[in-house]
Formats: sequence, structure tokens, C-alpha cells
Amino acid sequence: MLYGDGMIKGNTVRFYNNDREIQACFAHLSEKLFALKPKQTIANTVLTSIINSSILAGFVKALGFPEYQKSRACGVPTSILQSTNSVISKFLGAYFLTDGHFSRNQIEISTASAQMSVGLTYLLTRLGVLSKVSRGEMQESFHYRISISNKNEIAKFYRHCRIGSHRKFEAMKRYLSRKRRAYTAKDIVPISANLLKTLYIQAGRGKDKGERRNPNSETPLLQKIAYNHLEHVFYDEITEVRLIEQETDVYDLEVPLGNNFVGGNSPIFLHNTVIQHQLAKWADADIIVYVGCGERGNEMTDVLMEFPELIDPSTGEPLMKRTVLIANTSNMPVEASVYTGITIAELEEIVRLVGLDALSPENRLIMETARSIREDFLHQNAMNEVDTYTSFDKQYKMLELILFFHERAADCLKSGAAIDDIAELDVREEIARVKYIPEENLSQFEEIKGHIESQMEELKSK
Repeated sequence: MLYGDGMIKGNTVRFYNNDREIQACFAHLSEKLFALKPKQTIANTVLTSIINSSILAGFVKALGFPEYQKSRACGVPTSILQSTNSVISKFLGAYFLTDGHFSRNQIEISTASAQMSVGLTYLLTRLGVLSKVSRGEMQESFHYRISISNKNEIAKFYRHCRIGSHRKFEAMKRYLSRKRRAYTAKDIVPISANLLKTLYIQAGRGKDKGERRNPNSETPLLQKIAYNHLEHVFYDEITEVRLIEQETDVYDLEVPLGNNFVGGNSPIFLHNTVIQHQLAKWADADIIVYVGCGERGNEMTDVLMEFPELIDPSTGEPLMKRTVLIANTSNMPVEASVYTGITIAELEEIVRLVGLDALSPENRLIMETARSIREDFLHQNAMNEVDTYTSFDKQYKMLELILFFHERAADCLKSGAAIDDIAELDVREEIARVKYIPEENLSQFEEIKGHIESQMEELKSK
């Protein structure tokens, strides 16, 4: 409220407003928050509340409140920008009470400060409220107006920012309660009539003379398309592109095959991080490897805060159980994180790039075991009368046998055996054919374990 109609003068905090309901709200907050009761007077025909407190004046100045030329020098305090949505909502609601109004089905908030206009639009964006900023010149100085005109956006603002039952909010409430729909061109998809006509003809939807078509026959489908593909999209026309040539820090958000840029007078970074988030959340996959920037205050911070609270819709398990997070920090090249993610997701592809021989014997053994799990255990021959169905007992024994081979092979490596000799053991062929052992002959698994033991011992003795 002070940022709208207040000022600091010496050791006093002053609030100017002729609306007694707003003055009562200011007095209530002063007593509730600071146990200070303001003194009311008339200053230049304006109802004024004055609080004599050097401590409060110093506190307000410490928050960034300008002591001089407040109307043009003020901006949204950093502490507010970093606050929760509930705090942001109250700040916007209080500022609207002092420097805003609602008329002709539109919310307007005025300010003489360019910095404040930018800050207010940021706060509205945090709450998901679309707004428009316009600039006008008055007496050789600029004034800024933030307007919210779409009924859905007004409803969001009312829901988040309403304070008490002041007549400004009551007017909003009456407007929102009307059943009559008001037209708005704020968030429509900008497709020209000529383009629509062309697409209609190309789609073969022309209508012969005398033919009638039910205009409501495709309504559910069109509504589904509108919601899934258009409801969450806001088109903002690019009216100007400027190249700034100067030595300065550049936040490079470029992504291959993406068009990312800094847009708007505010400005706003426009990029596809949200798409990456959505894919990581809801993609139909068993394992998600998410590589993101690890600097504080960016998308990885959001992931760490949001993902642990989400549930995988496919399994009902926490989403983090299937997610691997790799954070790239400022002192490491981004390629390091990308290749780490690729390594985790597709170790076999990396092996193809660098060559199997480049791996250590221990890692080569892991690759051999992984291949055995894929080809000897997971691969199923549906055309074979034995392998077409496998009981849980046999599945357990198959996997147990492969892991038994891996454990004995690891011991053999420690004894000095060569990985090539282990990979060429005859018992590997027996392991590959266990899928064809009939259910009534599962005792053969123990025989193969004996073959593994004996062949490993032979290698150790060489």
C-alpha cells in the first residue's frame, strides 16, 4: 500500500488516500504487524495517516523503498520477487487497491515507474495471469498502465489477490458472476480468415449446393483439440527484433534445433525447458535420465522441488524412482553432463563409439553379463513350444544362473584369467540354451552350475 500511496518523510511513514475503507485497512495492518497506531490528519485536502517511528521508517527503507521521487524510482522489492505466491498475491492486491481500478470489464493498474511496471508483470506471470503493459507520455514524462481484460485472467486475479470486500473487488465479483460471455481477442489463435478458408478447401470439406451439415456434429472433437492444443498457448506477436552489439554478460539459452531468445521490453527468457520438464514427468518410459543446469535458481532447482511430490501415473510409484538427475555446474563443460546422461541411458552405444577393447576387464565382464541378460533371459521365442511360456520358478533360475556365472567370472578375473578366455567358455552356450529346458527338467540348472565351477577352476589353474 505504501508503494502505491505512501512516502517516507524524515522519521515518519505517511499514507495518503481519501478512501476511508482503504485507510482503515492501512491502520489495521499497522497495528497488527507493528503495534503502531497511525495518526490521521488532512494534508493538502488528502486524508493522511502518519506513523512517527524512526525504526519503522528505517525498516521500510531497508526493503528498498525510495526516500525521494518514490513515484518514478520505486520497484517491486527483491524480497517480494523471491517470496511465495501467497505473499505476491497480497502485494498485488494491496497495490491494486491504491493505484488500480476496475471498469469496463478491465483491470488497470497505473504507475509512473518503468521498473515497477516490469516488476508487476513479473508477479502477475508468477500467478499465471496474462497482462498487457502500455506506455503513455504525460507532461514530458512517461506513465505505464498494466491492463488485464480477459475474463479468465480477471478471475485468476480476483481469486489470488482479493483483499476483504472493498468495492473494487466487489465490482469484479459482480462481473465474474454474470452468465453472459464477454468477447475478448486477447488470447485467440491468430489465424486469418483467408488461411482458414484455404485449409478448409484443401481438407476436402467443401459443401455442395443444397447440402446441409450439422454444425454441432464435431463439437466434442473440436473442444478436445482446442483444450489440448490451444488452451495453454498464448500467442504474442513479435513486432521488432533488435541486435544489441556491446560487451556484456550473455545468458546463452540456445538449444540445438530450438529457437530461444530474450523477448519483450521486460524482458523474459523464452526457451523450451518446460517441454523438457513435461517429457521427464509424463513420458511413457521406464527410466528417465534428466540432464539439466545445476546453477541455483534454475530448472534443476524446480525439478528437485517438484518431482519428489509427483506420482508416476503408470505404476503409482513416486516419480523419482524412475528418474536419474544429472546437474551441470558452471565449472564443467555441458558436454560432460550430456555424455554422462548418454552413458547411463545407453551404455552399449558408448561402447560402440569407443570400442569394447577400450574398457577395463571388469567393465567388459559387465557388458558380457548385460548382453547375456538381454539375449539369454529377456529374449523369448514365442514360436517354440517350450519357451513360449515360462513359469516364475524357471525365470528365477534363469536369472540366478546368469548372475552365478558373473560372480564366478569376477573371481576368476581377480585370479589373473583373461576376459577373452572367460567370454569364450563352452558353458556360455549352455546358458544361452537354458530357455529351452522343459519345466519338468529344471534340475539341469544345477548341472550347468557345476559346469561353470569346473570350467572356471580350469582357467584359474592355467
